[in-house]
Amino acid sequence: MNILNEMYLGNIKPTCVTKKLNGYKHQDIKQEIFSEYHFITTELVLEKLIVCKMKCLYCQQPMLLDYEPNDKLQWTLDRIDNRMGHNKDNIVISCLDCNLKRRNRTVEKFKFTKQLKIVKI
Repeated sequence: MNILNEMYLGNIKPTCVTKKLNGYKHQDIKQEIFSEYHFITTELVLEKLIVCKMKCLYCQQPMLLDYEPNDKLQWTLDRIDNRMGHNKDNIVISCLDCNLKRRNRTVEKFKFTKQLKIVKI
């Protein structure tokens, strides 16, 4: 968490976040859903990572800021509406595993199923 705070304050360059955002930007351009005006900023991503305490919205597992490719616990930007780009009002922070599993289910329904605890009596 301290590294995130330092990035947010500008004391450390957030290259890992910027690199990931460039990937999301290229995804949006390729799918013809990119909006320069609405696209999420590095600062807002850092703020969201701090607010969520680096825990996935859905499964509440701690996520990794620095990770290997395809690591299921890496942080991702999950689009609420997949028809829209990675825009300021269209993303939540989740782990890669949950992001891929949610697909087109609503955020609320998927979150409910991931956090549902069945207790046998």
